[in-house]
Amino acid sequence: MKTEKNKSPYVTKQRRIILSFLEEQRGRHYSALEISDRLKERGESIGQATVYRSLEKLESEGLACRLYSGEGQPACWMLCEKDGDAGERHYHLVCRKCGGLTHIECEYLEKLAPHILAEHGFTLDPFCNVLYGLCRSCSSDE
Repeated sequence: MKTEKNKSPYVTKQRRIILSFLEEQRGRHYSALEISDRLKERGESIGQATVYRSLEKLESEGLACRLYSGEGQPACWMLCEKDGDAGERHYHLVCRKCGGLTHIECEYLEKLAPHILAEHGFTLDPFCNVLYGLCRSCSSDE
């Protein structure tokens, strides 16, 4: 990613380590605390505040996606998959009750983005779309 005057953005060692972790865990999601704990297990000494700041920076650069789980649960983070697996649009279903997160690819939902653009003038992020509701298990409990 380039900044003004074709200068590369300053990328810290910590941000490279966190991005590398997300790349290794492609398709999986973790809270910032889980990422911090996993990195500590690997011998990386990155403070939790640095993990949060780095994830937010990676999100602003389009490299990480923030997914919100159920109420009172921490946000989860994952690599934004723009190239791998044909870079196809995918969605996440998040249960507001249990916080479960499911990654799906669905032909029917593929029609959603063009409709929203044509009818509402809004472009969806093609690699990180989240739909909230209740999973099968939680909806049967009610």
